Amino acid sequence: MSAYRFWVHVHALPRGVDATAREANSATAPQPLPITAADVGEPLPIAFEEAYARFECLERMYVEPDGSFVQRSGQGTSAWQVEGNLYDRAGRLQYVELKGCCPQTNFDDLLQALGWPEARLMFQLATEGLYLGESEFRRFAERQA
Repeated sequence: MSAYRFWVHVHALPRGVDATAREANSATAPQPLPITAADVGEPLPIAFEEAYARFECLERMYVEPDGSFVQRSGQGTSAWQVEGNLYDRAGRLQYVELKGCCPQTNFDDLLQALGWPEARLMFQLATEGLYLGESEFRRFAERQA
C-alpha cells in the first residue's frame, strides 16, 4: 500500500489554472504551478462547519472547536499520524494545513472531507513554498515516505 509523507497547505485551485499542464514527469524536483500570492485566496468550496463535521466522522480523528485536529493509525497497523488545522474566513474554509504521514487511502479520506474529487485542489509545500497540482503532489509525497 502506498504511503505519503507531507507538510502542505491545501488550497482551492484558482480558476483558469490548468494543473495538468504543469505536471511534467520529474524524477527529482517537483514541477510547481505558476501561482502568485495574488492567485491564492479563493476559499475551498465548503463551509468551515461542514468540513469540521466531516472530519469528526473520520475514524480515529479528534477535532477541536478551533479547527485543529489529529488522526492516528489504529492498533495492529503500521504507525502513522496526521495533524493540522482548518482555517476559515467569513464562514468559508480558506485552506487546510496537513502535516504527517499516512497511507494513500487515509489521505484520500481527508481530501474527500474537503469536497474532493469534485473540488479542484492545489497543494502548497509548507517549507518549500511551492504550489503543486494533485498528481505532482502525490508523486512528491510518495517519494518522501
